[in-house]
Amino acid sequence: MFIFIIAFVLFLIYLPPLINFSDGTEFAITFYSLGISHPPSYPLFINLSRSFNIIPLGNIYFKLCLFTAIISSLVIYTIWRFYKGTTLQKTAFSLFLLSTESFFENSIIGEVYGLNLLFFAIIFFLIENIEKKKNFYLIFFLLGLALGNHHTILLLVPYLFLKIYRNRKKYSLKDFSIAISFVLLGLSVYLYLPIRAAKEPLWNWGNPKNVWFFLTSFFRWDFENKGLLRPIEHFLSQISCLNPINEIGLTNSLIAIFAIIFLFIKERDVIIKKIFIVFCYSVIVIFLLGYDDIDVKKMCLVYSPFFIPSYFILASIVADSMKYIKKLGQIIVLLAITFGAIINLKSYIIDFGALKFSFKCYNYTKSKMSMLPRNSVLIVQGGEEDFPLFFKQKIAKFREDITIIPLSMLGKKWNFKESIKVGTTYTRGFEGEFDKKKSIVKAVVLFQRDFNNKRVFLSNLNNEEVPSTLKLDINGPFFEYGYGGSLDYTFLRESFFDSADREIVDIAYNNMKQYKNKDSKAFNYYSSLWSRLK
Repeated sequence: MFIFIIAFVLFLIYLPPLINFSDGTEFAITFYSLGISHPPSYPLFINLSRSFNIIPLGNIYFKLCLFTAIISSLVIYTIWRFYKGTTLQKTAFSLFLLSTESFFENSIIGEVYGLNLLFFAIIFFLIENIEKKKNFYLIFFLLGLALGNHHTILLLVPYLFLKIYRNRKKYSLKDFSIAISFVLLGLSVYLYLPIRAAKEPLWNWGNPKNVWFFLTSFFRWDFENKGLLRPIEHFLSQISCLNPINEIGLTNSLIAIFAIIFLFIKERDVIIKKIFIVFCYSVIVIFLLGYDDIDVKKMCLVYSPFFIPSYFILASIVADSMKYIKKLGQIIVLLAITFGAIINLKSYIIDFGALKFSFKCYNYTKSKMSMLPRNSVLIVQGGEEDFPLFFKQKIAKFREDITIIPLSMLGKKWNFKESIKVGTTYTRGFEGEFDKKKSIVKAVVLFQRDFNNKRVFLSNLNNEEVPSTLKLDINGPFFEYGYGGSLDYTFLRESFFDSADREIVDIAYNNMKQYKNKDSKAFNYYSSLWSRLK
């Protein structure tokens, strides 16, 4: 328990107090409304985290982050409870894992990956003693339950089946029937989706109230890629995300390499099975991701949490190799891992990067919303960069006069009524736009502007989503259809600048510089502020 407290205090120190550009902000909305998140909806995570709503401390997002910090602390506790090694080995195991940037970051921003790793760790240790019938049944129950949090837990199944095959004479057909029943029992957490969707909660992504919508959500059909085959350039970009130096730093990467080589010489069978798991949670992950639409610049940021279990295994390899080293050597290795962790996590533990970024996200979001005229319409992509907008409006009740329309939710069968209500077309080729997303954007823009007589702005859309046949004007940090006058930029004062406002000024100035703006007064104001910032 002492180890758990140490880990929790470490996470607590760096817990962001405000919203973030991450799925964690969307989970906070779902957490607050007991709603349904983006597919596959993560029902276990939402229901477990919901229990923290009763804590009279901090805002909704902080409470969610508190939950994920406790879960990740339990991962460290699990290492000390189940790993068979000396105190120095367990310490090295824990510190090496903590040095993994994705693990540390996702432990404090309200994400599902800490809970995913907790299930992974418990199941991994139980597999080592799968000969016991109670462990055999418990593994399958936890496997079904873990699927209610994140589907990548299935990548541990090949290793599980290998262990079962080696001990196949110990299990009967009855044992496997009972095991399947336990999987289904764990999966029953998904019953939450149709039950809650029928109540039409505040946040109801996928609306899985019937069998088809439920399957669409469970299998993530809304996010289907273009297939497993992909251009070589795209594949190389994906592979480049498998970069241990970026995740655990140069020092700990070298320690891991030496540990793998050393353990290969001493315990070949052990290292081979662990490298197999690393292979499943790295190369196989990349293969299954297929040819997706993720921007190359954001690719590694999106993929890195999927690889966290592989760094857990690398940490165990380092700990295993230490038993062949004398105590003085173990202490030196431990000091090297500590040094590597501090250097790799400098932006978090020394520069307080997560806290600063949280304030930036909050101010940036509030600044953008403040600039918009009353009763206007803002069309956004509907991803991580936009979740803070919905949080501010739906939870903080800020600028409720604005209509925020997420492109990612439009044109879906499960959202037919809402899509039609805002002007979505389900017909390809609308007004000369044959791309589905562009057709939807153009239809919504024209409907809101020409029929509802509202000013329409677009933000965070990429070039593949902006209609080429729709004339848009630059207005500060936004695109606007049918220029209706410069936005209210007067709240931006030099004395009020923080990193968020600086970014808005920078975006606005460069946009207006690139495209000749109709309001020279606004351009001159941004230009003046921008020059002072430089």
